[in-house]
Amino acid sequence: MTRVWKRAAVAAVTLVAGVLATPAVAQTAGPRQTGASTQTHQDAGPRTVADGPADSRPAPGARVAYDAEAPVGSWANPRILSEETSSTPSAAASSKCYDVGVYYCRRYDAGWGYFKLATELGSDHHEYARALGQVYNGHYEVYMDRSWNKGADWHGRLNLEINSPTWTDELFDGPPFVTRACLYNTGLRQVACGAWH
Repeated sequence: MTRVWKRAAVAAVTLVAGVLATPAVAQTAGPRQTGASTQTHQDAGPRTVADGPADSRPAPGARVAYDAEAPVGSWANPRILSEETSSTPSAAASSKCYDVGVYYCRRYDAGWGYFKLATELGSDHHEYARALGQVYNGHYEVYMDRSWNKGADWHGRLNLEINSPTWTDELFDGPPFVTRACLYNTGLRQVACGAWH
């Protein structure tokens, strides 16, 4: 049986950079995806840039190897964020991202944008991950990376959403894989990711 998630990014009016923005129309996901998203998107960011590793986007699903010598924030060495924490109850609730129907959820803030990784348990008792994110001012991509060797290598930019405040399609997150959510700021050309789950 295929489970369906509501893909609404927000349930109410959102305050972004001091301006009220109404939410996008809620969408419903299709069947589970096990690889790159099958959706077609218009990308507002540049596709060919020669300024460095962070600018040369790997193709969705391409194999990426970790490179400690690469600049932090690049595709091969993304900036790894800790889970957001706060002392206020409302911020603490959003940092744990209590989205309805999820088994596990973590929220990360890069300063220039935020993203979440959430999982749900399928009827097969395995986890299926989704990501959601947004840059506060500019164009962006939110996606997931999935590794089979604890993060030494990974398939990157899976289930990509571009400039869309909606949850990505589901991605199998059971053994032997680990998954993480990532956010790419096309203006700053910076990649930020959460911890592997």
